Amino acid sequence: MNDEPTIQDFFGFQDEALKYNSDSILVQKRLSFISDALQICWAVLTSMQFEENKQTAIRVLGVDAISNIITGTRIALWGNLPDSVAVLRCALETAAILGVMIDERKYETANNEVAGKTGKFSELAFQDVVRQSDDLGKRMSSTWGRLSNIGPHSTPVRMKHASYDFNGTRFDRIGYPEQPRDSARRIRLHVFRDGQPRKLAGRTGTCGPGASNQ
Repeated sequence: MNDEPTIQDFFGFQDEALKYNSDSILVQKRLSFISDALQICWAVLTSMQFEENKQTAIRVLGVDAISNIITGTRIALWGNLPDSVAVLRCALETAAILGVMIDERKYETANNEVAGKTGKFSELAFQDVVRQSDDLGKRMSSTWGRLSNIGPHSTPVRMKHASYDFNGTRFDRIGYPEQPRDSARRIRLHVFRDGQPRKLAGRTGTCGPGASNQ
């Protein structure tokens, strides 16, 4: 049993994947765009000087959206597309609610619903916000549906990402997959050592990390 990978080993594999993938030109371009957007958002949030209700509502929802984007991006760099999408769906929901809240000046409403005991938005529920957003709402709803099908729910689409092909061999996704042909969506997320898929300690055969011959 001592040769079996520990949770710390898997964390290390993920960090190695992030480091490796960050060298990709494609990854660097996308990270640069995300970083620029986050810097703008952060500058706005830290320079606000509004009355208390407005300040609090924008800060709470703004920070949540930013946090989801940061976390989702890091998970994506590990190559874990479904779980990254699950987090990014939260960012979409929060951003949509934030936009309508600002348009309709429902700052006090937002604060009251966040502080309430129901644990749900009522006047600012995501589906209601989408319906109020016309064509933009339709696009958000479509995006939300696609994200839901890939990440947060146990759908066949999510299960298709549970394994992947590399050089004619099938691998399981255990927190850090590698799939060159899917680089556009995964931001080229691979785990290699000396140009070959990593093998976990104690595993036998030629399939590498979490190998599967299914």
